Amino acid sequence: MSDIFFSYAPDDIDHAEKLRDAFLQQGWTVWNGPVTVSGDNYNDAVDRELKDAKVIVVLWSHAARKSAFMRNVIEREGRMPPIFVRLEDVEVPDEFRSVRTFGIQGWVKLAGPDHLPYLLHHLHTLINPSTAPAAPPVSFEDLSLSEIQENIRRVMQQSMSAQAKYKTRFRGVFISYRRIEAAAYARGLYDRLAARFSREKVFLDMENVPWGEDFVEAIKSAAESCVVMIVLISRGWSRGAETEIDDYVRLEVATALGRKIRMIPILIQGASMPAPKELPEDLASLVRRNALALSDTRWERDVEDLIKTLESLLNN
Repeated sequence: MSDIFFSYAPDDIDHAEKLRDAFLQQGWTVWNGPVTVSGDNYNDAVDRELKDAKVIVVLWSHAARKSAFMRNVIEREGRMPPIFVRLEDVEVPDEFRSVRTFGIQGWVKLAGPDHLPYLLHHLHTLINPSTAPAAPPVSFEDLSLSEIQENIRRVMQQSMSAQAKYKTRFRGVFISYRRIEAAAYARGLYDRLAARFSREKVFLDMENVPWGEDFVEAIKSAAESCVVMIVLISRGWSRGAETEIDDYVRLEVATALGRKIRMIPILIQGASMPAPKELPEDLASLVRRNALALSDTRWERDVEDLIKTLESLLNN
């Protein structure tokens, strides 16, 4: 059972990952995708989690409103109304007009105040009411000068720490993937590997690139200095021999191949290794790398086998 059942449209993955991280930082467990399911029917798992979760959070947007899966989740919630977190100025379903909604305007171009602190406080009162912190101030003006200065100092310190971490040469595992097709798998794999090897030893772009940094330089630096690169190959991974030069996945993989870095292709969603003719010249040698098939139904066992291989590589 998870504290939060978290649902969102695939198009909103970037904002969803940031919000999920905010939940995890509060010490809550979050269920949000197929990588959580091992040897189980996905629909049965969704039903069970919806029934057992302490709270249901729905990331709401134009894409979410059009999603059949999102509508199915909302209609199946049954026991409790979901909490809507709006990314855009889009109305929630009519039957939930009376339900309180929150807007994370600090992340997107949406008029009005940023409700993230209030959302987190509200969730605290539902998940662990006995230890819920004091409610955030009603407005910025309610903060004292010393509290404002302390908040600024803390944010700057966190930013400097993140930049120092990024600029240190990376000597760990780099996870390469296509966001639209494999973000949930990448996140699930990152969580397992980070738990085993530490976050400092596992690179995932949405985790390790600080805000404001040059994204291309960050991934190129990590790809050049990693010990091993994991390439998650989904069904749509290969985009043909004319793949765009500014394709980030191509940049990551080509950089690692050029440095002769150990590379482990991992096949997901029933995908197979692409043929050499399907790849641009700088990626063609990838097909000679021995691949591991990662199955949804054997997730735990397959990941354990991968961890054993990585242990030997990182310890050398």
